[in-house]
Amino acid sequence: MADEGVIKDELTIAAETGNLQKLQRLFGGGVYEATSRKAQSACLSAANAKQAQAVIAFLQWGISPNIEDNDKNRLLFVCMRRGLDTAVTMLIEKGVDLKRPDTEGNLPMVVAIKSKNIAIIKELLRAGVDVPHGQLDAPGLAAAAHEVKVEQSATSLRANAGQTIDLAEVAKVEKEVWSNMKEHMRLLRIKEEGKAGSVLVELERKTAAEKTAAEAATAREAQLAIELKDQKVLVAAAESELHKVAKELGQVEATLADAKIIDLKVQAELAEQHQKLQKEQAVVDAFQKARLEAEAHSAKAFADLKAIEAEVAEARIQHDQVDVELNDAREDLEGWLRDKDAAAALTAQAHRLLGLSAA
Repeated sequence: MADEGVIKDELTIAAETGNLQKLQRLFGGGVYEATSRKAQSACLSAANAKQAQAVIAFLQWGISPNIEDNDKNRLLFVCMRRGLDTAVTMLIEKGVDLKRPDTEGNLPMVVAIKSKNIAIIKELLRAGVDVPHGQLDAPGLAAAAHEVKVEQSATSLRANAGQTIDLAEVAKVEKEVWSNMKEHMRLLRIKEEGKAGSVLVELERKTAAEKTAAEAATAREAQLAIELKDQKVLVAAAESELHKVAKELGQVEATLADAKIIDLKVQAELAEQHQKLQKEQAVVDAFQKARLEAEAHSAKAFADLKAIEAEVAEARIQHDQVDVELNDAREDLEGWLRDKDAAAALTAQAHRLLGLSAA
C-alpha cells in the first residue's frame, strides 16, 4: 500500500509538471485505471496547473471529458478559465457536454466570453454552440463568428472541389424543368381564373343584395318621412303642453317659496319653544333631583330611627335584666346583713356564756 501511495504521488506530480513521458509510463503500468477517482483528480490537477498537453494525454488515455472535482467544478470549465484552448478542443472532440452549465449556472459560451478567450470561443462556435442573446455585442465576438463561418464555408467548398457535371444530364433536366414550368403556369392560370370567377360571382351577389337593400331603404325613407311629419305634429302638441306645464310649475314654485317662508317661521317658533321646553325640563330635572335626594335622606333618617329604636329596645331589655340582677343582689345583701346580725348576736351570747367581755 505504501508503494501504491508513492506511485499516486508521482502521477499527480507528473500531471502538474506536464511530464508526458512519465505520464505515459504510469498510464501503461497497469496500476491506474482511467475510470478511477485518483486518475481523474490528477487530470484536474494538471488543468489547474495549466498543463494543456497533460490534460490531452489524460483524455487520450481514456479519462471521461465530463469529470468534475469534489466541488462540482467540471474539467471543461477549469480548462476554459485557465485558457487551455487546445485542451478544450480535445474535450469537444471527446464529446464533452456543452449544454450543462457550471456551478454558477453559466453555460460554456458565457464563460468563454467572460474569459475573453477568442480561441476557445471559436472552438465552441465550430462545435455549433450558439451565442446567448445578451452576449451578442461582446468585443471580438462578431469577428470570431465571421471567421468561423468563413472557415466552415471554405471546408465545405474544399469538400466539393473537383466535382464535374454531365452536360447531357443538365439538358435533360432543363427539358423536364421547362415542361414542369409550363404545367405549373397552366395550373396557376386555372387557379387564378377560378379565383377571379369566384370573386365575380360574389361581387354580383353582393351587388344584388345591396340593390335590394337600397330599394328597402328608399321605401323605409318614405315611411320615415310620413312618420316624421306625424312626429312633428306630436312635438308641437307636446311643446304646447310643455308651456302649460311650465306655467303651472312657475305657480307651484311661487307657492313653494311662500311655503318655505312659512316653514322658516314655524321652524323659528319651534326652536323658541324647544328652548323654553329645555329650560322647563331643566327645572323639572332639578326638582326631580331634589326630590330624589330628599327621599334618599328621608329613607336614611328612617333607617337611622329604626336603628335607634332597636338600640333603645335592646337597652330596655338590658335595663330590665339589670333591675332583676339588682333586686337579686339587694335581697342577697339584706339576707347577708340579717345573717351578719344573727351571727353577731350568737357571738355575743357565746361570749356571755363563756364569761368573756364583749371587748
